[in-house]
Amino acid sequence: MATVDIQLTGPQEWAFNILESQGWRDTTLVLPWGRGEGKSWFERFIFWMVVARHFGKLRADALKPFTGSRTIGLCPTLKQFKDIHGAALEDECYGDWKQLGGKLNRSTLQIEFPDGSWFKPMPAQNASSKAARGQRCDLVLGDECDDIPKEVHASVVKPWLSEPWSLHLEVDSGTPRMGRHGLLYSQHKLGEANGKALPYPVPS
Repeated sequence: MATVDIQLTGPQEWAFNILESQGWRDTTLVLPWGRGEGKSWFERFIFWMVVARHFGKLRADALKPFTGSRTIGLCPTLKQFKDIHGAALEDECYGDWKQLGGKLNRSTLQIEFPDGSWFKPMPAQNASSKAARGQRCDLVLGDECDDIPKEVHASVVKPWLSEPWSLHLEVDSGTPRMGRHGLLYSQHKLGEANGKALPYPVPS
């Protein structure tokens, strides 16, 4: 498989190293970074890395074994997701990551891979539907999280990551517009309560 050259900013490298230290399992990253720090690119990078790391691997512990990985992008609306990620996702799918063979549906922004991996955007307004609640995945990318009701996140994300075969990975990002009342802050406080919130290292 071809290589992809990547250069990370300081915050991105910090977050990436957390995933590395946890073996890319059982981790929630909260990224309340300011504009210009590459939140959106980094979320997509994590998705591509998960696909690449598990490409063609048999998930034998699933009730119905399958290969590859499964990712859901939780977003306020599909239009908002398209505005932020649409063009870049297409460029990456048929550019740097084309060796993975992904096929992008330009209408829904779903991506299907030849090994069985998939990516599906899921607007928060549809997340409580029967079809959405039936989804199970390895990775959830929460984008513009302060525009996602906390009760929607609480009721759907946990089941999405509930299977034993799941990597139980979540990356939540966005502009922290709602302060202590938003989803980003509540996710960070949950990490603090569990003793797992790691401060960003400030250079001396």
